[in-house]
Amino acid sequence: MPKQLEGRSWLSLAKNQETAEWRDELLYEYYWEFNYPSTPTTFALRTDDYKFITYHGVWDTEELYDIKNDPKEMHNLIHDERYLSIIADLRKRLFAKLVNNEGQTTVPYTERFSTGAVLREATRSKEAKFPKEWLRTPDANGEIQGSRTFMQRDTERARKSKVKQKIQSQ
Repeated sequence: MPKQLEGRSWLSLAKNQETAEWRDELLYEYYWEFNYPSTPTTFALRTDDYKFITYHGVWDTEELYDIKNDPKEMHNLIHDERYLSIIADLRKRLFAKLVNNEGQTTVPYTERFSTGAVLREATRSKEAKFPKEWLRTPDANGEIQGSRTFMQRDTERARKSKVKQKIQSQ
């Protein structure tokens, strides 16, 4: 593998050769580009069982899919409390893989070359509404469910949860 490139060569896999210690997870990285301002920086980790996706920029949101039971990814499980332990584990593993060969976390950017990429055609689609999972109504005491726990780590929320947690196969 050339020194200036990150990662590992797929050549032995392409040649159908025996490959020792090959990874069993796929890391996906897409960094925001000036030419495509509505497409956020996206990181994802895919295992045999799950796909965890996190977006930075537009809404800073996440997705989790059970790809064995939902291969078409129709049911986002990110707000299902039973999956908190899995979400926390996949998020930790994902961000551990995002360091470069020198152990640094870096976010590259695309150099701007004009202001035109931010222009929008007025007759095209309008801004999107917030996802329904984000919208909450205060209870009788004026409290909004989840408004005091969003800054807690999911590992801590899973430990305190009264909901039985799903266990990830190893």
